[in-house]
Amino acid sequence: MDEVTLADLALIFARQMSAGDRSCVQAMLQRPGAQQATTAGSAHCRFYEQLSAADLAKLDTDSPLTKAAPFIRVWELTESGRAVLPGLIPALGNG
Repeated sequence: MDEVTLADLALIFARQMSAGDRSCVQAMLQRPGAQQATTAGSAHCRFYEQLSAADLAKLDTDSPLTKAAPFIRVWELTESGRAVLPGLIPALGNG
């Protein structure tokens, strides 16, 4: 996968994710240890895949949810993700 830049993530966040998806990311930032379940192939999942490529999120392959429903991906933010994303999100707004 090509190197992911913060500009790439900003574009994905602003243009490809729904307001609901964006609010889920914001909620994760407010709750240390929170996880986000996404549907494989969705824009929300692709965003987390990009975060993962930049070491800002990681896939929880041991999640019981993923084991029960293989089309579900469970993500959590890394320490780096928790440090970087707060600066990215306010600049984009909620719209």
